[in-house]
Amino acid sequence: MGPAHLAAPEQARAAGEALGMELYVAPSRRLPVAVAWDPEYLRVEDVETRYATELHHGYAAARIAPWGLAAGLPAPLVAVSAHLIPYSAQQAAVEAQILAARVYRHGGIGLDRRRHQPRGTMWYLRW
Repeated sequence: MGPAHLAAPEQARAAGEALGMELYVAPSRRLPVAVAWDPEYLRVEDVETRYATELHHGYAAARIAPWGLAAGLPAPLVAVSAHLIPYSAQQAAVEAQILAARVYRHGGIGLDRRRHQPRGTMWYLRW
């Protein structure tokens, strides 16, 4: 039997407990992605995955409100977790456009973590 998969509810629950955070695992056709947050500091209002199965690895777009800061933000803060398709830079660009649209539908403030070859993690803050 292979390693436990995070998409299994009991594994996701165990991972959240190990992290000491709430955890949401997005649907995916391949390997799932997840968002995790500490409810002591962040309130998650919604996790949107409408087009998750259309992307190679899926995504999760969490609309969050930092406790005490929500009134000071001009729009909801959206955190996106996604792994872009690794086989095609052109297709990865299309997936990135879909993810940007998911952020902008809430007003345009977003923090996203996307991964694409060449390997590396990129952070963006869009205003």
